[in-house]
Amino acid sequence: MGALHGIFPPVVRENETRFPGCLGLEEVFWVVQSNLWHLDQGKIDATVSMRHATTNGLTKGQRSFKKHTLFSMKCVKDGAWCAGTNLWTGTENEPKFHFISFAPHPQYDGVSTTYYDGLGVNTPAVQFLGRNNWAVVKKIEKSTGCVITVARQSFRNEEPREIGFMGGEKSIENAKALVVEKLATF
Repeated sequence: MGALHGIFPPVVRENETRFPGCLGLEEVFWVVQSNLWHLDQGKIDATVSMRHATTNGLTKGQRSFKKHTLFSMKCVKDGAWCAGTNLWTGTENEPKFHFISFAPHPQYDGVSTTYYDGLGVNTPAVQFLGRNNWAVVKKIEKSTGCVITVARQSFRNEEPREIGFMGGEKSIENAKALVVEKLATF
């Protein structure tokens, strides 16, 4: 955040090499790892898009980093940047922050567009959905036309887990609502 923000007044900032800040910074995208659609480093091209991140990360360290980053973002918003003079004052020049994950770019087949989305849930929720050979998930898929995927774990005790949705905009919206409704009952 210090490198993005700059912790010195503008006159000093131009010559500062450690924390010069980014003049004119408008948006910052923090990429959160996802197990739904794995991308190798350096393989981001026109087939890849961004989606709102559905989890805090997959490791304890990633979740801790996000918590610290959220605190720093709040300091920026409150005009109380903890490392020095707040160079982002007021809503005019305050950058917008986004937590995103990568997903396949929406695909248009000439008739409809296929979108990709996700939902972060805890392990007991995944176990609940997996009962009876994923009967609940299969019923939701059949009623909405949305394909639902539960991401595999990268390591033991991974929290949160992710559920992926692939389909039309309305089918994803309906499927997510039904999954959330089902999870509220267990």
